Amino acid sequence: MVQKRRLLLISLSTAAVAGIAALWMLGSALSAPVTQPVGEAPASLHATPVSFASDSGSTIRGWLVRGVPGRGALILAHSVRSSRLEMVDRAAFLYRAGYSLLGGAAALIGTTPLAVQALILEAVYPTLREAVSNRIRIRLGPLAPLLAPLLLAQIQPRLGIDPDSIAPIEGIRHIRAPLLLIAGERDKHTLLTESERLYDAAPEPKTFWVVPGAAHVNFHRFDPVQYERRILDFLTRTFREGAA
Repeated sequence: MVQKRRLLLISLSTAAVAGIAALWMLGSALSAPVTQPVGEAPASLHATPVSFASDSGSTIRGWLVRGVPGRGALILAHSVRSSRLEMVDRAAFLYRAGYSLLGGAAALIGTTPLAVQALILEAVYPTLREAVSNRIRIRLGPLAPLLAPLLLAQIQPRLGIDPDSIAPIEGIRHIRAPLLLIAGERDKHTLLTESERLYDAAPEPKTFWVVPGAAHVNFHRFDPVQYERRILDFLTRTFREGAA
């Protein structure tokens, strides 16, 4: 009996160590920077490579696309673990509409609201805790409530950031620009109920578009006709009212 207990304890200890190691490796993979070659900008955009230092000390790189003078300038921010190549299709139709363009970063995390005249957000999670839980639930189902805290606990020692400080729902309360919030009806990464909470927290003026049938996808590629119409209508209306 004693021997069996020892074997059981050894087995449980080994499983626990293996589980902790696996979670640590998963945390390493998720927190590691993603680098990928982007190459040259499409010739049709007539873009100029630019770079500048951020307040954090890192270097931000992008493409500057010059549109019609006076039409307005837009910052296109790609999704996490992606690159500016994700935004090429959007840049193309916005450039045809005469807007100048530049790549950017997260819009709702910071000490002060961005000094912009309009803000378009797509599939933004309200809190990091919910984002992590949703992504684990997609892959591991009912284990999400158990594993999400173990992954979140690694953020402070790895990155020096309190995970509770990464909460776009708090940042959106302080924006000072008209908002267009876009959400996928069937998104499992950012649930529709979470997008609705984010929208409710935002000040007026604001517009909410739920893309029918869309999951956590590139909304422009999912429904390019409706996407381009709604984006251009929002920008035209917002800039016209801002100039009045």
